[in-house]
Amino acid sequence: MFLRNTMVEFQDDTAVQEQIKKVIYKLQAKMEEMDGVEELNQTLIVKERQSNDELQEARKELIKDLQDMLSTCANIGVKSMGDIVLNIFAFYGAHNKVIDPNDQLLKYLKAEWET
Repeated sequence: MFLRNTMVEFQDDTAVQEQIKKVIYKLQAKMEEMDGVEELNQTLIVKERQSNDELQEARKELIKDLQDMLSTCANIGVKSMGDIVLNIFAFYGAHNKVIDPNDQLLKYLKAEWET
């Protein structure tokens, strides 16, 4: 009877030992996975800081350039076109003998332009 109990206990110990080994193996795998994730996290943090530094530098430069541009009192305006002096066409036409001031097409185009 004693031998039988000892054998059962031994088998139970072996099963427990196997379960412990499996749990330890899973734990080691999880630890390695966690180390990889931590390393990736650190890499991403470093990249995020570098990107943030670049953005802050670009922001400062943009603000400086805008302040410089606004401090120079730049005038931005729209130039409007006035009436066309039609006599100039007659002058160049008479000078170059290209445009006849009595031409019907020229009179029509002048009238269209003025309206």
